[in-house]
Amino acid sequence: LNRAYGYCVSATNTPEEYHVPQELQPPSKYILRCEKCGLEYKRQRMTATVSHPEKYHCGRCGGSLFRVK
Repeated sequence: LNRAYGYCVSATNTPEEYHVPQELQPPSKYILRCEKCGLEYKRQRMTATVSHPEKYHCGRCGGSLFRVK
């Protein structure tokens, strides 16, 4: 689709790609961080990943996750 019609379709986008101003974005209740690359995962709900981050790994580098907030 992207090449054929010139669209920019992707599976996921960040709030910045949607041009949502920072003040309109909801505050994150929970933040997880990768020990290896420092990538932060912001979450609104208490999920299994937030409850037990030691059981999960970073999607980018495979590092261990820990809960910051």
